[in-house]
Amino acid sequence: MQFRPSIALVLSIVGILSLEISWTDGCTCFMETRREKCQRSTFGFIGYPYFAGRTNIGGMEYNRFCFFIVRIHKGLSVVFGEPCVYSSVSSAACGTGFYSGSLSIVNGYIESGVKQVNLCGWNERWRSVPSFVKFMFLTQPNWCYA
Repeated sequence: MQFRPSIALVLSIVGILSLEISWTDGCTCFMETRREKCQRSTFGFIGYPYFAGRTNIGGMEYNRFCFFIVRIHKGLSVVFGEPCVYSSVSSAACGTGFYSGSLSIVNGYIESGVKQVNLCGWNERWRSVPSFVKFMFLTQPNWCYA
């Protein structure tokens, strides 16, 4: 009879450890406001995603998202070229995505010459942004600058 509780104990410990391991492998972002995320970014724009595909850059798989850009709010020279951004395929590496045809705000950074976005940046559907944040963002030219 004492054998069964020890098996249950071992199984519960293994279960807890596996859960802990899976949490440490996931994406971890700092708790930041939308403004702080925007200030931390190298470039930013509002646009409609019209193309999504996969590509390989330097041996890494990325999702590629191209946009019809409506408004550039940061990094004009960066955004003015190819209207596409790249995000890791893996959500464990903080990969993100966009809804095709849905107006989105996109903020990212340059790494190894590639425009990258991730879950830790301010990247979301424009309609999900609270009205007050939209008002501050659209009326204060330096809102995204520290």
